[in-house]
Amino acid sequence: MLELIVDASVALKWFPLKDETAVSESQGVWEAIQLGEIKAYAPLFMLVEIANVLARKKKVEMVVFRKILGRLADSKIIFVDLKKADLKRLGILVNKYDLTAYDAQYILLAKQLGCKLVTYDEELLRVKSLTIRPAALKDLQE
Repeated sequence: MLELIVDASVALKWFPLKDETAVSESQGVWEAIQLGEIKAYAPLFMLVEIANVLARKKKVEMVVFRKILGRLADSKIIFVDLKKADLKRLGILVNKYDLTAYDAQYILLAKQLGCKLVTYDEELLRVKSLTIRPAALKDLQE
């Protein structure tokens, strides 16, 4: 079974709001996760990141906010919490790849689990050995 890390840039497209692009290829990732065809992981922090985007950038109503976060929390994604022992490695990745600590959590998890991070985030996609765009997943699944 294919194992992946998913980030907020992909997860937000699973619940399309106005002006979303690349929704269909992201929906395919969501469906494969829910059907058990892909085993997906994400840092627990992704839920906070998505909550922030929904409330501050998208300005969704509270009912939509709760629905999206509830569906994510109840999904088949395995959420992994950052451990105190991971902070040193996180700092190394922040410096090595010139990332925010938030983004470096995704890279850290990809390295720890030995799998690719699926993302649309251009900053993360610079770490070519650990990242992949959703459109390229079909190549990994074959």
